[in-house]
Amino acid sequence: MENEKKIGQSGNGDGAQQVMILLEGAEELPMDIREGIEKKVAAIREQTKEKRIFPIVVKGDDYDDKPWYIGYFKRPGIGAYSMFMNKVQSDSIQASQMLAQNCFIDGDKEMLDGDLFIFGTMNQLTVLVENRHAVLVKVSSAGK
Repeated sequence: MENEKKIGQSGNGDGAQQVMILLEGAEELPMDIREGIEKKVAAIREQTKEKRIFPIVVKGDDYDDKPWYIGYFKRPGIGAYSMFMNKVQSDSIQASQMLAQNCFIDGDKEMLDGDLFIFGTMNQLTVLVENRHAVLVKVSSAGK
């Protein structure tokens, strides 16, 4: 996406890298918060055995209680993904909210509802359901 910037990486020690992507304009995110996100991702991996954790950061505005809202999400399981795909055809906002609730691991629960969800979290959820790169390899039949 055009309005994203990669601002850091965190690994879990087994060579896997997780790239944290934040919206443009979030580069002023303080270093202590960035480091806190990386520590929290490591702790969640340790507690849950989830390898792919997706931290989503939403910048608060003048009317919010916090300057930054941080949520930690995982990819949906087959059941949650199936519910999302069925619902997205009739109501994409409710489908996205259901996806967020099913994939939320930890963080600021305010991100799952209201303005923070509609104008922040929801726009970043596509990373949870992006397809992985796969190819079909055609093998010739024996004797041909």
